[in-house]
Amino acid sequence: MCSTQQKNYLYRETEGRCIYCGAIICPDDVTCDHIVPRACGGDNSVRNYVACCRECNEAKGHLSVSEFVAGMSERRRRKYGERVADLVRKGYLSGEKSKILLGDVPREHVLSKVIPSAAPVRRSADMALAKALFGMEFSSYL
Repeated sequence: MCSTQQKNYLYRETEGRCIYCGAIICPDDVTCDHIVPRACGGDNSVRNYVACCRECNEAKGHLSVSEFVAGMSERRRRKYGERVADLVRKGYLSGEKSKILLGDVPREHVLSKVIPSAAPVRRSADMALAKALFGMEFSSYL
């Protein structure tokens, strides 16, 4: 069970939005979803939780993030990838969480958000983020 303190932390971590659909969530309506379901060995630590709306939490059920995301429409999967990449870029989500959340999201859905800038300083930071997310260089995308 997710504590009030954990819910508040997760709410800030996702900027008050559902991690899956992007809907704005009232602080009192935040639900905590297990990134790795308990049925698959996931624990109740804040590292294994994300904030989401009740509808997405119920729809995901005992599915893994990969299974749930795979069932999304192309447009919704693209928005999800961009949203997670944006939260990582802003420093809200850890690299460990993002790797699980973005595991099966096509890279091109994330790269448009991670590497949008041509400015050398920003580009360098974006390249480092892309490497942290995917474990490889993306100079061919620039």
